Amino acid sequence: MKKRKALTLIEVLIALSILAIVMGILFPFFIRIFKAYNNTAIKSELQNEAENAIRIISKIAMEAKKVNSLDGANIDNSSGVYKIDGSSHKTLELLSGSDEINKFQLEEGLLYKIPPINEKVQIANYVTYLEIVPLDETTFQQSRGIKMVLHMKKKEVEYKVSNILFFRNKT
Repeated sequence: MKKRKALTLIEVLIALSILAIVMGILFPFFIRIFKAYNNTAIKSELQNEAENAIRIISKIAMEAKKVNSLDGANIDNSSGVYKIDGSSHKTLELLSGSDEINKFQLEEGLLYKIPPINEKVQIANYVTYLEIVPLDETTFQQSRGIKMVLHMKKKEVEYKVSNILFFRNKT
């Protein structure tokens, strides 16, 4: 009669123990790689959203004469940093060369463009706030442009992009 060769219970337990030790060493490494990949993917998404929003705002700002208002307030003598956070401060209005008002509104992390005639159009997600500063340390009324910083956040990943926008139709 032939003797069958098989693994004993001890051999199986030793193999499983070695496997558990190796996996215990490698598991944190794989988790870190996965988190880094996930954060990179989120940052890439935020970057695409921010670049698209800045592109749209830049196009309208270049055709503008001035910042018409921030939250409907008179800003003729205002200077310094103005923060649109979507709760207490929500809107930015730019007056175009043809005297049309182009409005941007932040609501619950969504940035909208509100053209003079049409319905509002969403241009970005995950926006935490916008910072707007007149150039040349002047008032918004006298400024020949603005510096805009768009702050975004998704999960724990934060991203910001800034752009200097010059008004081509400044009179």
